[in-house]
Amino acid sequence: MKEELYWRKFAFSYKFAEKVCFVRNLYDDVRRAVAHDYPDKDIRILDVGCGSGANTIHFAQQGYQRVVGLDPGESVLQIAEDKLRDAGDLDNCKFCVADITKRTEFDDGYFDVILSTHVFQKIEEYDAGLQEIRRLLKPAGTFYITIPSSTEKFSTWLWNYMKEKGIIRALWDIRWLLAWTSPYVLLTRKEDRKNENRWDISTMEDIVVRKNGFKKKIITALPYFHVGCTFGVFEKK
Repeated sequence: MKEELYWRKFAFSYKFAEKVCFVRNLYDDVRRAVAHDYPDKDIRILDVGCGSGANTIHFAQQGYQRVVGLDPGESVLQIAEDKLRDAGDLDNCKFCVADITKRTEFDDGYFDVILSTHVFQKIEEYDAGLQEIRRLLKPAGTFYITIPSSTEKFSTWLWNYMKEKGIIRALWDIRWLLAWTSPYVLLTRKEDRKNENRWDISTMEDIVVRKNGFKKKIITALPYFHVGCTFGVFEKK
């Protein structure tokens, strides 16, 4: 199965993603950053590659004026819509199927804040995606992005993690990770999976700032999966 087809139609396992302790920690870092930067909640937020909607619904529940989750996967957005109904059909929250590398339905400068949490590693045309984000941000709006930085194989990471934490703790910590990723591995062929982008601090600065015209506020490393990811905060000039 092609990877694109899996994410559009068969990403039922994504509901387990937010149960993964490593993912929750990453979400918490992004949420704290937005809450710190925007205590006034009269803003519009776009969550690019929102998946099952964990961050989108979180910010809507926090009372932000308008929160939109965008993802190309119909199946994963169905999970998000179900969660939104369970949350009480928040009037300030919306999900839409769209590809961030194409022009979306929103006007220029519509959003104050745009988030992208571990999405751009799967986007081949990342410059097009960043330019659409730049178009959608209002002047001086803020773009928060995380992306893996390590090229370490999962088997190598798991071995090191087991040595650090012990077998029982390691297996307990990765149980939801396996539930989330195993169907993807089983239902897609290795040759059909996209090579993932990996951006360290200097690569992120080169791509986001120098090539795509954002202003750097912060770029730092976070201990995601204990092998690291890069977290950047940028402003539209």
